[in-house]
Amino acid sequence: DERMANFSILIVDDEVHAVRGIELGLDWAKLGIEEVYTANSLKQAQDVMKAQRVNLLLTDIDMPGGSGLDLLRWVREEQPEVEAIFLTCHSDFAYAQEAIHLKSLDYLLKPIDYTKLAKAILSAKAKSEKGRKAQKKLQEQFWSDLINGKEALPPGGIADSFLLVLVRSFTKTEHPQTELADLLKEEILNRLLQEGSSGEVLALDSERLLLIIAQEGLQPGNEVHSTLQTMLRAAKKELGFSLACYLREAVPLNEVEQAYKQLRLLDRDNVFALNGVQEWRDKGQASPFIPAVPKQEWIELVMAGS
Repeated sequence: DERMANFSILIVDDEVHAVRGIELGLDWAKLGIEEVYTANSLKQAQDVMKAQRVNLLLTDIDMPGGSGLDLLRWVREEQPEVEAIFLTCHSDFAYAQEAIHLKSLDYLLKPIDYTKLAKAILSAKAKSEKGRKAQKKLQEQFWSDLINGKEALPPGGIADSFLLVLVRSFTKTEHPQTELADLLKEEILNRLLQEGSSGEVLALDSERLLLIIAQEGLQPGNEVHSTLQTMLRAAKKELGFSLACYLREAVPLNEVEQAYKQLRLLDRDNVFALNGVQEWRDKGQASPFIPAVPKQEWIELVMAGS
């Protein structure tokens, strides 16, 4: 998900002027930081991190009401992927030792050298991005193994259910997967998902992509069919793609493999390469193929015998 690539930082110091100095002392755009959050206590920092996605924690150690070390202990339990840099006025070995134990990336002494701080932030950003890519690769491998019957699930599976959309392109282009994946993220993920949720887009081959979304991440009341129809029209208009979408909703995790096979059957049976949306329903029944044109236009075409 594109939203996952945005990088944010939380600056925590009980001295307001110290926070303001860091805010003004660095060129955040040049460092590739999209969001800069601030807090003046452990409690405020926790509230920010509960409400916002934070990639990097930049925190003072000595603070009343809870130290930076206390804050990072909490972060390691709640959001272990967050990188951390400590700021302190004291060159204390015990502090440095605890910072290392809590997997802090760096430990900088005040007054802050902004050149050193910028380098530390870039290093944290690179490490976070590397970890994000590794995590994404693991997720893609899990779903790929699952739909191909290579992933053994524990008895009872997981209670979550998922939306599956198999997208088939009938248009030959030089880079179909990249263009299609971008379109899926823009037209489907951003329209269907609640803030903070994400979906998986798997490239199956040169013509097919599989979209997997947790049902709980869907926006309430969102019409999946109409969103797919909008995406198909955008694909035709903006990229010249002729696409078919095969849909299966509310699939338990332990039935994802079977659901994927059902969508492949719908694709196999689409011998006329129809451009539209088709859903696999219960008891093996497929819905009528809904074309990717506005309803009234479709009626007019039928009446005209086209």
